[in-house]
Amino acid sequence: MKNRLDLPARLDHQGARQLYAALLSMPPGDTCLAAGQVSFVGGLALQLLLAAAAKWRAEGHQFTCQPMSPAFTDDVTRLGVDPKEFQEDQGSCR
Repeated sequence: MKNRLDLPARLDHQGARQLYAALLSMPPGDTCLAAGQVSFVGGLALQLLLAAAAKWRAEGHQFTCQPMSPAFTDDVTRLGVDPKEFQEDQGSCR
């Protein structure tokens, strides 16, 4: 099963809470997060994304963010993470 989640425009504290709830409710399976409309990524949301990627991959599922907005890429980089961390499992969210 392939899951798809459109990320909110702002992954600030409130956006991170919404992301956490959405990830918890997702069934097991390959997952693609559409980050093409993201305008801000905060540290808490980035931690959630990294933890989710590690969990999904440890369970043998793909986890990717496609597409990524320039703001998403810039903020992730600014927070010290290579955006390629979310492209490890190439694929689109279609």
